[in-house]
Amino acid sequence: MKPVKPPRINGRVPVLSAQEAVNYIPDEATLCVLGAGGGILEATTLITALADKYKQTQTPRNLSIISPTGLGDRADRGISPLAQEGLVKWALCGHWGQSPRISELAEQNKIIAYNYPQGVLTQTLRAAAAHQPGIISDIGIGTFVDPRQQGGKLNEVTKEDLIKLVEFDNKEYLYYKAIAPDIAFIRAVMTPTY
Repeated sequence: MKPVKPPRINGRVPVLSAQEAVNYIPDEATLCVLGAGGGILEATTLITALADKYKQTQTPRNLSIISPTGLGDRADRGISPLAQEGLVKWALCGHWGQSPRISELAEQNKIIAYNYPQGVLTQTLRAAAAHQPGIISDIGIGTFVDPRQQGGKLNEVTKEDLIKLVEFDNKEYLYYKAIAPDIAFIRAVMTPTY
C-alpha cells in the first residue's frame, strides 16, 4: 500500500509533528531511515513516534526498512526502537552493529534480513531515485554478499536473491537490486516555512 500524502494548506505541504507524520505510514510501506550513527544525527523523534504508535495501535504493520549507515548507539537508539515483532518484516542495512535489537530479530529469524556494503546501498538508493533497476559493481566479489556465498542474506528466512553475478568484457561484477523507499526519515533541525 502506498502512503497517502497530507493535504496541502494554501497550496503548501503542511509542517507536521512527528506523531502526525507517522499516521501517514501505511502497512507494508518501505521506509528508508537516514542519518549518521552513534545515536546522534538520526531522525530519533520520528523513529520514536513510529515505535510508540506501533506499541499503542499495532499499526503500521510489516514495514520494510532500508538503513544505509550504522544508526544507533549499540543500545536503544537508531533503529532499535523499531525492533517490534509485526512492525518490521524485512530489513536491508549497510551496517547492523549499532542497533542490536533489530539485529536480534534477524538472528532469531523473525525478520527477513539483508546486508549490502554501505556505499553500494547508498548508490542503490540513488539508482532507485533515478528509476533505475539497480547498480553494477565489483565491490563484494568473493565476500559474503557474493551470490556464490550468501548473497547478502543474513538468515534462513531470507530467500529472495537481491544480488546477482554478472559478467561484462570477461570481468565479474555484482548486480545489486535497487529498492525504492515509499517514505524516508531524515533528521532536520530547521525547516523553511516558505
